[in-house]
Amino acid sequence: MAPTRSSRRLYGTLLVLVAATAFVSAFAEGEEALAARHERWMAKHGRLYTDAAEKLRRQEVFAANVRHVDAVNRAGNRTYMLGLNQFSDLSNEEFTEKHLGYRHQRGGLRTEDNTPVATVNMSKAQFRSMPEPDSMDWRAQGAVTPVKDQASCGKNLQLLRRYNISQSSQMAIHICVYT
Repeated sequence: MAPTRSSRRLYGTLLVLVAATAFVSAFAEGEEALAARHERWMAKHGRLYTDAAEKLRRQEVFAANVRHVDAVNRAGNRTYMLGLNQFSDLSNEEFTEKHLGYRHQRGGLRTEDNTPVATVNMSKAQFRSMPEPDSMDWRAQGAVTPVKDQASCGKNLQLLRRYNISQSSQMAIHICVYT
């Protein structure tokens, strides 16, 4: 008996339902696998989060990074392979903010007489949004130290020959000052 129009429609509907169920099932297994992978990654890197919401947010960022790493590696058109590291739960913006650029030293910068130099802590975005001044006197900001008297440093040719160093090297100055 030949299939009727209604039976073809029924078979088509069943095929779509089976495919959708398989897709949803695979997606759920993929999400569970990603959650387990995130848990293993957290244990390896000693990562703890303040609450469930933060953990979920970090897991989503981690999943996005995993998908990126897997896609790049699967493409195979690079001379390198990507992998996960201790930064895998950070977005690009968070990584840039936390780990790139100037990092303020504890205690701040100080002049020779131990006077603190005015420093500003700000993000790159805040810095870029500031208007650029027409000129800047770095001496007034305390960023330039006074000229140091190095006495006869660089004139002692015997010392320079002995240590086989050029007159302009930092080592020559260090030896002259501290020996």
